[in-house]
Amino acid sequence: MAQLGVLGVSALLFSLLLSARRAQAAPAPQSLVFLQSNVATHPSLERVVDATRGPLAELGVELLVGARPSSAELGAMTRAAHDWADSTHAIAVVWLDNPAAGQPGSVIYFFDPLRKRLLTRSLAIDESESAAAEEVAVVLRSAVGALQAGADVAMTEVKVPEPAKAPTPAPNRKPAHDAAPAESAQRTRQRSAELGVGLDYVGTIVAKDSSWQSGARLSLEFRPARSRWLFGAAYQFLPPLRAESSQVTTKLYRHPAEVTLGVRLLGESFRLEPELAFIADRVLRETERADAPLVATPRATRWLWAVSARIRTRWLLSRRLSAVTALGADFVLNPFEQVVEAAGPRAQLYSLLTIRPLAEVGLAIDLW
Repeated sequence: MAQLGVLGVSALLFSLLLSARRAQAAPAPQSLVFLQSNVATHPSLERVVDATRGPLAELGVELLVGARPSSAELGAMTRAAHDWADSTHAIAVVWLDNPAAGQPGSVIYFFDPLRKRLLTRSLAIDESESAAAEEVAVVLRSAVGALQAGADVAMTEVKVPEPAKAPTPAPNRKPAHDAAPAESAQRTRQRSAELGVGLDYVGTIVAKDSSWQSGARLSLEFRPARSRWLFGAAYQFLPPLRAESSQVTTKLYRHPAEVTLGVRLLGESFRLEPELAFIADRVLRETERADAPLVATPRATRWLWAVSARIRTRWLLSRRLSAVTALGADFVLNPFEQVVEAAGPRAQLYSLLTIRPLAEVGLAIDLW
């Protein structure tokens, strides 16, 4: 039994070794690549492929179709054929072209990757599409058969033109006035006047123990030509500020308008702009509720005057659009208090701050 087992294993190893040697001895499958042409040819590529696939299969050669290169120039087509031969290990790469103007027929180009040479043959074809395709198929079958047999292909060798060398760039000697576009645009902006509008979120604290009051700030800014000074005007749109006690509820409506003077520092893409502003703030006080024995007083208006110091920054997002931030403080020149008067002592409702923090963030657009 042991001897039979050894004989069976030996027979199995022998059959595997024989199969491996047969597989090694079997020739690798071959292929031929037909490149698409950038021009219309006679016969067409479709007809030639249909007519050639069968004859090549008899030689054990598979027909593949390769994508056309970007240029129909002979050197570009040859380089594309070389690349296709390297990637597919094709026995040959071929394509069709048209003969000289006024002559009938077609031109076959046949690239032999083994010998690194390009061959060609002109066919005087003046027949139907199907007959012309059959004639091309016969020529290609004969050429591939000659390659497989190690014989010469009955075609004429073509010298492939060398690719044109790119000219050596001249030294970069631009005149002083021929600056980069960005630098030129920057100098133009610095020389010309600018007018812009801005829309910002603005927030501040107005009175002691009050909440953060925020709204929108609409601004207009002008910079004269060849100047770093900035002149502007702005108005803030703010919701009313509510003040409450156990007996009284009032609202303050603020309408701050301002004129500004600033100076532009640093470069163009990022700017730092210290700024001073004079603010006129029309404040309207309105009593919403007054519990007895208190009596609501009529609506009253007062003007607040303030000076503001800020540091504004601008990041240039595009040629005309900028992101803007600002931090600073308003110094109120005439702050006041609102009190509740009754039979007893005074009760303070709110007291306006003398120094108010200020923060802004938004966008600015240059109109010109």
